[in-house]
Amino acid sequence: MKRTISMSILLMLASMATYAQRGGAPPASPVSVATVTQETVASRLQLVGTAMAKHRSLVATEVEGIVDARHFDAGQAVNKGDALVTLRGDQLRIRRAAAEAEHANLVSLHADRKAALERSRVLFSKGHVSEEVLQGDAFTEAALQHRVTSAAAEVQRLDDLLQKTAVAVPFDGVMTRVHVEAGEWLAVGDAVGELLDLSRIEIVVDLPENHVREVDVDAKVVVSAETLAGQPREARILALIPDSDEETHMVPLRMEVDNADGALVAGMFVTTLVPLIARRDVRLVPKDAIVSRGEASLLFVVEEGRCRELYVETGMAVRDRVAVNGDIREGQQVVVRGNERLRDGQPVAIDQVIE
Repeated sequence: MKRTISMSILLMLASMATYAQRGGAPPASPVSVATVTQETVASRLQLVGTAMAKHRSLVATEVEGIVDARHFDAGQAVNKGDALVTLRGDQLRIRRAAAEAEHANLVSLHADRKAALERSRVLFSKGHVSEEVLQGDAFTEAALQHRVTSAAAEVQRLDDLLQKTAVAVPFDGVMTRVHVEAGEWLAVGDAVGELLDLSRIEIVVDLPENHVREVDVDAKVVVSAETLAGQPREARILALIPDSDEETHMVPLRMEVDNADGALVAGMFVTTLVPLIARRDVRLVPKDAIVSRGEASLLFVVEEGRCRELYVETGMAVRDRVAVNGDIREGQQVVVRGNERLRDGQPVAIDQVIE
């Protein structure tokens, strides 16, 4: 393949040399062109922001105990309800069994006292027992009923504690830090690990206070980052916080962007194009028309069968086109294919006009 390419280049150079020897010009290079267009678009303010997880939680235990097992590692995706850590619950289970037995005993005693109360009511109605006896039986039955209710609550409380020995994930996300190992003693409130929900990312940028009234809060913000591989995505503005920093005179602007693919990482820098209410006219060319020369950008304008090299400054992206500033006019034709090896003033032949 390399030999074939080399031979092609040699043949092309030989052909150009032949033309030169004969006093003629080199053959015109075939190119595809597109027309420079002009549109009125919303102005945008480029600001650098920081990506943050929409939800972040330091997951803690609600009961004390020794860690029996840890079920996650840092970087692991987890789902709501999954067990992160299991604490030993032997003592709780013993207390729960005793509480259940006490409850059962009280239920039995209460049933006997309830039956005795019914008998006293019948006897009292016939005049065989005094009112004092009836009231005593009623008091005893009520007291036992209260004890039955308390015992049932204790069983429920111990069931709840046993359930909490499995420290559960509060929402879907990724565990980013581990704070425990098997065998450690945890008190109530001790951290198990840190959980991030990265399905949606919140971005905060510092907006110069002189632009506060210019931001179009109902429009979408374009977000770019190295991890997006040249595929910007749209963010929704959440809030413009009316609290300017006394030193920097900046106002926080919060926005939210979908991150279901996990391309954005918490803490990373992102570039945002914040839409302003003001609109302006821009000249647009296809992205393929732009050729990079070091840190500079240029394109080739076709004029009278030749290409003219023109350095430009690139601006915002508008659909599949990019705004350019420079000595360029609406309606001019720029090379979009075949511009890789062009030189200023080289003859060209248009083989396709791309709409």
